Amino acid sequence: MSYSWRRSRVSAAQFCLLFLSLLVSGPSSARAQAAPQIIQEINDQVITRLNGNTHPLANVQNDRGVVASSASLKRMLLVLKRSAAQDKSLAAAIAAMHQPGSPSFHHWLTPEQIGAQYGPNQSDVNKVVEWLGE
Repeated sequence: MSYSWRRSRVSAAQFCLLFLSLLVSGPSSARAQAAPQIIQEINDQVITRLNGNTHPLANVQNDRGVVASSASLKRMLLVLKRSAAQDKSLAAAIAAMHQPGSPSFHHWLTPEQIGAQYGPNQSDVNKVVEWLGE
């Protein structure tokens, strides 16, 4: 079963990515850029199915065919995974915030700070936004 909704103009997805890009964008001097994860041109012919990420109602019985390119998705969740190094660094930062005696003890990070320090590389966000807008 194949779903072709990815090629449509996805306003909900673009909104999510715009929000994400605004969240992870901080002052350039404060942002510790993560290494880009998208290091090749995106090729729609090379796909990977992610198990456990399909809604149970997305099945052959409910398939209504190709979605019109003018269709708009009402809900979409796009999750970009941190690198192992970013995950480890974030876990250490969170542990330090809870460790009495640490210089970071109870110095909580805002969502903007988390995005700037542990979010995706801005070039990756730009590539995904461009890909969704095709």
